[in-house]
Amino acid sequence: MALKLDYKERKGALIFAFALALLLHLALLSPVAHWLKQSLLPSFSERDIDLELLQIKRKEKEKDRWKRLPKHKKRLAQQEQKGQSGGAGSVKRGRTRKDEWAKKGPFSESPAMLEELKSTLKGKGPNPTAAEGLKFTMNTYRWSWERYIENWAVDLSRWWQPPNDYMSGQYPEGGFVWVRVRLSPGGEMLGYEILEHNVSSEMKMMVVQALLGARLRPPLPADFTEKELQINWKFIYPRFADLRHR
Repeated sequence: MALKLDYKERKGALIFAFALALLLHLALLSPVAHWLKQSLLPSFSERDIDLELLQIKRKEKEKDRWKRLPKHKKRLAQQEQKGQSGGAGSVKRGRTRKDEWAKKGPFSESPAMLEELKSTLKGKGPNPTAAEGLKFTMNTYRWSWERYIENWAVDLSRWWQPPNDYMSGQYPEGGFVWVRVRLSPGGEMLGYEILEHNVSSEMKMMVVQALLGARLRPPLPADFTEKELQINWKFIYPRFADLRHR
């Protein structure tokens, strides 16, 4: 009886081995392998779909990166090129910042600005400060302002950082920004206004950043009797060549 059981077990093992070998042989054939993959391993097919979708999304991103200019931007670019060539139909341009510099220099105010400052001047021109590149005028000098203004100028110079376009030499002639600040007797900034400038928007924003960074001021001295202090700060960006030699 034991011999018969051993024979049956050996026979079953041989049948199982034969079936396994046949299955492996069929798996090597591509159509059968694809059928086995779809029927026995569905998770792999879903993973392949996800990978394919990911590749499609990447290709779409690559296409978006190299999209052509929209029509209106392309038209503006063409007009810009015509204006530079000076041909017929070229775009008429106004006076550039360099034209203004060539005429009156990068640090001279316009006649309208000079008229605006006339009533706030203590002398012939804006008052200098110990902080380099900062000058000022005020609506009143009838108070002990020297120490207060000097401390304010030092704080402004700490917050005033040169922007990238200026430091890269894109504006070699420098320029200035006139900004009016209104201050309450308690030292609270009531507002500010850009009066005039001949610099880039980034250079102007750095001035605004300095104003906001140094906006916490102590109360004005007790001998200040006006309703508010109006101070006009002139931020001067020196010529880039002068800056490099410092």
